[in-house]
Amino acid sequence: MTVTTSDTDEARRLRRDLAAALAEKGDLTDPVWRKVFEEVPRHVFVPEF
Repeated sequence: MTVTTSDTDEARRLRRDLAAALAEKGDLTDPVWRKVFEEVPRHVFVPEF
């Protein structure tokens, strides 16, 4: 198994897009949690799917 720990521009863009989509739906209303969704690289925790 290979674990990719680098944080690429694409990964950052995808996190921002996810946070924006969740906020638009009303599922992510707290600005602190939105920042967490935008900044924490979750792909490190789930290397394969």
